[in-house]
Amino acid sequence: MNPSTTDSTTRPSDVDLLGQLLRRSIGLQSVTQSRLTKFHGTPLQPGDLSFSEWLEEFEEVTARQRLSDNEKTRLLVDHLTGPAREEIRCLPEEKRHQYSEVVSALQLCFGFKENTQSLSSQFHNRVQRDGESLCDFSRALLRTYGKMEKAAETQAQAQALGQLRDTSLTDQFVNGAREAWVRRELRRIQLDNDGEGFAKIRQEALRLFQESPSQNQRPRAREVEVEVARLTPSPREPTLREIVQHQQTIIEELTKLKSDVAILKKQKAPKKKNMDEVQCYNCQERGHFKRDCPQMSNSTGSQQSEN
Repeated sequence: MNPSTTDSTTRPSDVDLLGQLLRRSIGLQSVTQSRLTKFHGTPLQPGDLSFSEWLEEFEEVTARQRLSDNEKTRLLVDHLTGPAREEIRCLPEEKRHQYSEVVSALQLCFGFKENTQSLSSQFHNRVQRDGESLCDFSRALLRTYGKMEKAAETQAQAQALGQLRDTSLTDQFVNGAREAWVRRELRRIQLDNDGEGFAKIRQEALRLFQESPSQNQRPRAREVEVEVARLTPSPREPTLREIVQHQQTIIEELTKLKSDVAILKKQKAPKKKNMDEVQCYNCQERGHFKRDCPQMSNSTGSQQSEN
């Protein structure tokens, strides 16, 4: 057997063994390594975590571990790659083992202060990603909206966000679904549960599509009618926006019609002329016209009798 071949095949296992021994020696053998993701730096792809999201995940995983500050810092640095790891190497040697110093350095370069405006933009641009279930998508919306409420600068702003919570979450959940037929089913659920709140709509949607957080497959409808609708052509149903626009058009026409009727009622019929104000041009008396003057009738009759 070739010694070089043997050395190359056994080297990876030796490295893994040394890594396990090293983790045990510093007290990290109980940490679930598979749950910790690597942080590279500034998010470059839609699925990349921001530093605040990654740090939140890191804190959640390590919260149950009894780690000293030094052990926690080593674990954090061990899960940095690329520019993030290079940034830590720029720190002085004594600060590389201080958790607060390492986090501050990463926050300075790769983090940003989240405010209501940035979180609002993030929330309203959030759509269901490829391979992401409706359960995960709805959970991401809830998490982002919760951050937005916490970042409110005034009490009035926080109250306004709280009042719009159910409506905003429902609209983004329905409109952000990846596939058109799923959006159509979600709109139906939204109309059926109008006024029930986002929690009820989310529950009905997850029950319909039979999803769980671990599923990464394409959602499949439980009801037979949904599958038939996907396979057979059917007339296009009006969207919720089209229905609202149609109702607004009807309301505008009715308002205009009421206004026209009111104008017609205000217009009075022409008054009949008061005969007491009429003066005859023949006898100068009032109460009749010249053609109805009795003196003219008398004069005409006398002329006929003379003839």
